[in-house]
Amino acid sequence: MSDSSTDISSGYMDEYCGGELIATAVVFMVLEIAFAAIRYFARRGKGVQRGLDDWFIWPALVVNIIMCIEGLILIPLAGVGTHLVVVEARSPEKLVAWAKGIYACVWIWALAVALPKLAILGFYLRFFKSPYERAISYVLMFVTVATFVAVGLTATFQCTPVSYQWARTTPGTQGKCIEVTAFYDWMSFPNIVTDVVMLVLPLPMIYRLQLSRRQKIGLAVIFAAGGVGVITSCFRFANFFNHNAFEDNTWTSVQLLKWTDIEPGIYFLAACMPSFAPLFQRAWNRFVAPHVKLSRKKTKGTSQANSDNDVFALYTIGGGRRDRGLGHSNSRVVGGFSRLSEGMDEEAIDEESRGGHGILEDRPRQNPSNQEIRVTSTFTVNHV
Repeated sequence: MSDSSTDISSGYMDEYCGGELIATAVVFMVLEIAFAAIRYFARRGKGVQRGLDDWFIWPALVVNIIMCIEGLILIPLAGVGTHLVVVEARSPEKLVAWAKGIYACVWIWALAVALPKLAILGFYLRFFKSPYERAISYVLMFVTVATFVAVGLTATFQCTPVSYQWARTTPGTQGKCIEVTAFYDWMSFPNIVTDVVMLVLPLPMIYRLQLSRRQKIGLAVIFAAGGVGVITSCFRFANFFNHNAFEDNTWTSVQLLKWTDIEPGIYFLAACMPSFAPLFQRAWNRFVAPHVKLSRKKTKGTSQANSDNDVFALYTIGGGRRDRGLGHSNSRVVGGFSRLSEGMDEEAIDEESRGGHGILEDRPRQNPSNQEIRVTSTFTVNHV
């Protein structure tokens, strides 16, 4: 029995799970840098107006990278990934480094969550004409900033004196703290509430637009990227309830820090994705459009136009430049969400749509008759 106990004890002492945190941090750093670069190339060029989302996205990238790097640093510096008894026996000074690292982590995490959410809300403001929707967006911005400040200040002054947070393991040190475990468990709950509101906020605007049902569904999916963070917030929320941050803390920190990297990382990726649309449009025009053009000869004009209309309603939302459309050689994408993202509001888009200029417009050639054929309520094809 003694040999068995020794084997179990030896195996327990040698356990290590820091690799999970390393993999998560590296993957998200690569994804975040890649998404930021793609967003930059998608939005560069003339005719693209800068908005609040552009001002928030780059600080968000920096803070998210710092969040990932901190987790990597805590592995060798604070014993993260090994059991608490091992750290206490071999390097007890690392427990002070762990407490200081967690102290800093809360501020970084709160900012890493707030900045991408502000970028998403800034993106929403490009589209919202309704004072009601714009007011809600600004209220959400205020709540996001207030949550960041409240979480940071609570983390800073959770113990009295402040130094007691990392000196509590030192014999003879006196102080008191709030219920720290409950604070860590509940501090992401406000994010879940604001995420749900952000998820449903664009739906009335999409409903009002003069678009087909398929277009509206597609646009709802694109806007839903802004609220996808609610999923990771719920996972992180549940994970903190399932793992006590102060029980075998150097070991459980791997799971908690991993989700602390994932949650703001997903927010950041979601903030970047809507701007990818112009690249998708260019890829469609270059690689898919020629094949579609060949197949169109076998179909009727109305079905052709409806297909094009659906495509460009989905692919022009990112604020890109005006590229050549599908179909007729003189067709251009001149309306819809390219115009909207350049500053034109939804009411003007609808008015332009009813006036005969929509997602797809065919420039008339010299034609004595100049006959027009109405295809749908959202655009006109000029018949030659």
